[in-house]
Amino acid sequence: FKVKMEGTRELANLPLSEQTKSKLFKAGFRTTKDLDKTKPSELASRIGVTPKEAGFILKTIKDQQKNGTTIIAESKTAWELANAERNNQPIVTFCRAMDDILGGGVQLAQVTEFCGVPGIGKTQVGMQLALSVQVNDKFDGECIYIDTEGSFVVDRLKEMGSSLVDYFATEPNSPAQVTLDSLLSKIYYFRVKDYIEQIALVNTLPSFLEAHQKVKLIVVDSIAFHFRYGFDKDYEARGR
Repeated sequence: FKVKMEGTRELANLPLSEQTKSKLFKAGFRTTKDLDKTKPSELASRIGVTPKEAGFILKTIKDQQKNGTTIIAESKTAWELANAERNNQPIVTFCRAMDDILGGGVQLAQVTEFCGVPGIGKTQVGMQLALSVQVNDKFDGECIYIDTEGSFVVDRLKEMGSSLVDYFATEPNSPAQVTLDSLLSKIYYFRVKDYIEQIALVNTLPSFLEAHQKVKLIVVDSIAFHFRYGFDKDYEARGR
């Protein structure tokens, strides 16, 4: 739930990484008021980040001041968690062996990581899940697909979608109105080209999800790409 926060706010309560907060605290910044007149170049020099990173930090703080809210985690009982897990129907991959390993498919409200050498088929699995989430028996889901590597090929997705349509055309209990156009229209594609765009997109996801409440799956292909290659050999910056 959200709590209204008025006036000056503690930086510790803002959605910034722990590394960023630590650098701000060491530089003497404690509240949003301390940064009111700070320019990106000045902040970059004082906390040891790039001007681009400093600009992103200041924008995040400004946006939080403008919104005037902070998010506090909502508590749930163990019974509620167990009951929700029992009622959740996983997203199938349409590969029986993989679904068996995953306990029926990719579980909802969890993080599932697929890893392996290049070319093993991770992107194919991501695109298949983006389609499969829409034909679940218990929900008519939608998908957010975040492409960091440029490996998303819409023609391949269309081929997979057409195969899914053909499959359900022969099934007696198939979901109604499964068409290629309907499948493609429920995948929200984002191409991010550097780690700044990636972090910014993640920070805007709550508002996007609020406006698109049928989204049941977020695919990130891949989550580490820009952080692995965007810093060359600057391992300290990569860690931040």
